[in-house]
Amino acid sequence: MDGDGHQGVAGRALRCLAVGIGDEAGIVRALPVRCDLRALPFAVLTEEVMARLAPDLIICPLVAEDFDAFELAALAAAAGFCGRFLAAVGRVPNPGLVERELRGQFPGMAFELLLLEGQ
Repeated sequence: MDGDGHQGVAGRALRCLAVGIGDEAGIVRALPVRCDLRALPFAVLTEEVMARLAPDLIICPLVAEDFDAFELAALAAAAGFCGRFLAAVGRVPNPGLVERELRGQFPGMAFELLLLEGQ
């Protein structure tokens, strides 16, 4: 752990891929881990790009204008991703249902909803 209580992998910051978000909402600051962040739009991602980036953690909105977390998870799974996947959302009626659905479709990933306050 670093001085802020954030944990990386083997002493290094996690390779984090943020898709479809900037840090306008403070999402990166809300992460419970120290990140070496790479932010990209969904439109540029392919299996090859995902494999080359080899993220430890992916974060995206649950639903964006041009993609949703299910589409990104499918692309990540095809590229061999099996890490932590955070989907940021302001409000959702049943967060547990959404998490179970994502975990059911992509059992190799550790899914969590990142509930954003005030959204």
